[in-house]
Amino acid sequence: MNNIRSIDLDNPLLYILTMIITWIVVAGVFETVFADGNWTNAISQGIVGGLVFGVAMYYLIQYTGS
Repeated sequence: MNNIRSIDLDNPLLYILTMIITWIVVAGVFETVFADGNWTNAISQGIVGGLVFGVAMYYLIQYTGS
């Protein structure tokens, strides 16, 4: 009944794409609520932030044994 869902780390492109989409959503909400609502800025920040975070986390998870 309590199935834990996780992101499949065997496919790095899927993991990084998931991180990019998550960061775009977070940046979009932040930009809408707290800033001027510039969606172009939110999307560019989300792409860059998600890509950097996704690559770094994938590397750390794969190569540190966690």
